[in-house]
Amino acid sequence: MKARVIEKGHVTRIVNINGKQCADCILWDAADLSNVLNCCMTMMLNRRWNKWRPGDILFSKACENLAMITEDKTDGTHAALGAFCNEAYTRATTGISGCPNCRDNLLAAMAQYEFSANDLDWAVA
Repeated sequence: MKARVIEKGHVTRIVNINGKQCADCILWDAADLSNVLNCCMTMMLNRRWNKWRPGDILFSKACENLAMITEDKTDGTHAALGAFCNEAYTRATTGISGCPNCRDNLLAAMAQYEFSANDLDWAVA
């Protein structure tokens, strides 16, 4: 997995091929990697906590437009607040160490930018 720059006007499709698993996603401003997707700002500026729909904007922590939802084949219910699954969570809930997890997948994707796990922990930012 590798991070990609999505040019303005291009489309990224997120497909859930396995059923009920969520698709963890982080968006950064390519010109300023400190300006990251902020779900709380997105909720406040779209004036709804859930049921995001086509036309809604995904905003950064600086309240800048990072992307727009153009299509959603769900009922609009999205888990926008919460932490990514990670090694510690999986170990605490299952007792199993070393399982693949969302945080490590995202960290691997951002390796070219030398990100650490703290750079991905938006819940505490």
